[in-house]
Amino acid sequence: MSLTATYVNDRGRVHLAATSLGVSATYAVFDRTTNAITYTTVRGATDTPVASQAAVMDDHEFPAGELITYRVRSYNASNVLQATFTTTITVDLTDVWVKVVAAPYLNRIVTVTEVGEVTRPARGGVFEIVDRRDPIGVSALRSSRRFSIQVMTVASSETVNFGLLLLSGQTIYLQVPDAFPVPSLYAQIGDTTETEGARGDPTKFFTLPLTEVAAPDASVVGTNYSIVNVLADYATISAMIGANATIYDLMQHVGDPEDILVG
Repeated sequence: MSLTATYVNDRGRVHLAATSLGVSATYAVFDRTTNAITYTTVRGATDTPVASQAAVMDDHEFPAGELITYRVRSYNASNVLQATFTTTITVDLTDVWVKVVAAPYLNRIVTVTEVGEVTRPARGGVFEIVDRRDPIGVSALRSSRRFSIQVMTVASSETVNFGLLLLSGQTIYLQVPDAFPVPSLYAQIGDTTETEGARGDPTKFFTLPLTEVAAPDASVVGTNYSIVNVLADYATISAMIGANATIYDLMQHVGDPEDILVG
């Protein structure tokens, strides 16, 4: 098999690894489908570099609890198809994830202690007309789901890391198991509150008001390691080269959120 899909729990991702993509292949495209008809390109996987006939990609936004068919297609520099391979996987989640689409190094498993009432704000209106008994109703598509979740952290390090996730201010992907009260969805987090469990207790409770939003555009591609992380991790270029045999090895690092978000 020349395409494998493996669930890796460190950042909640399906790791895709393709080989035998063709000696002339220069880039690959990774897609997924759950119905064998409509394919969606994995975020950031429209032109994945091919080296030694191999390419890798991570999918952080996979549909949980469903049979997924992944496909890889490789092309040469003239955009001519070289090879196509498929594989399948089903990931049955047991944890709730809060994922930051633009910064997957911030992805966290969270303990949700409460899910609030779900509302769908109306966009229509009712207008009274002078000398007419019945008002006029103006209809419009109802807005998206709005609800709050409460997240608990039990250690100081966990609280710091979750605080950095919130600090990013980015659109999140709330990825949940089948039994969760709401489905997996993209959301924007409103004004949050943080309370402590008891005086001196490291346990904290975060209340997150969520508004369901459209998935970020495909042009939004997250990275796990940036130039800021490189500068923090290595004193010199020679040190960086000495610790990493290839650029691929370097990019497998996961950056420290404090290097990027705290200035």
